[in-house]
Amino acid sequence: MPSMDCRWQDTHDAVHPPRYCFVPHSLQRRSCPANLHYKIHRRCSSKCLRSREITALKELAAEQSTIFTAQRSQWNPAARRISEKANNAIVSIRVNTAQMRAAQALGSVDALALWVAVLSLTMAADETMRSSVQRNSIVFQMSNGKPAVLTSLQVIKDAAKEFTAAISSKMPPGFNYVGQFYGTYVDMMVANTIKEYQYPPAAFGGSSWS
Repeated sequence: MPSMDCRWQDTHDAVHPPRYCFVPHSLQRRSCPANLHYKIHRRCSSKCLRSREITALKELAAEQSTIFTAQRSQWNPAARRISEKANNAIVSIRVNTAQMRAAQALGSVDALALWVAVLSLTMAADETMRSSVQRNSIVFQMSNGKPAVLTSLQVIKDAAKEFTAAISSKMPPGFNYVGQFYGTYVDMMVANTIKEYQYPPAAFGGSSWS
């Protein structure tokens, strides 16, 4: 997974803390010239566009994976932690959207394009998270069998594809890959989760869900 740090330009680091850089470091040199990257961020806001929404979703994915190795007695606590991570992801995405509204007020065309893209992220992710949290817990999904779980995961997968198309089409030149990177990550995460449900660990009986 690409690092979110940005340490390749001293002037950029002096203004924008590296750990909050929105653009994956491994992609910056290849896809985003230093002057374009710095110019857009300097015009948009006094702070670097943050990757907190991506981090929050990655934390949610990591927490979701714990349900597969948890003992049955730990399913409810694990489900509560997953719900908390889902809520954190929603909050982080909304905070980022608020920052982009502030950037829009500065009158930057680049900021407006970025804000529209982040708004698309908010709508797709918010709907995805709501659909998941409404089911009370992962335990509820398990109790209702494999079809209910796979249906829920397919909703996430579809939302990720919609977001990838939306954000990639609205990003300024040089930033299209940001949406592609996020969409690919979510798609891979969901695909792996579906595989786990189709071929559950031995702890859950091995061959199929009840």
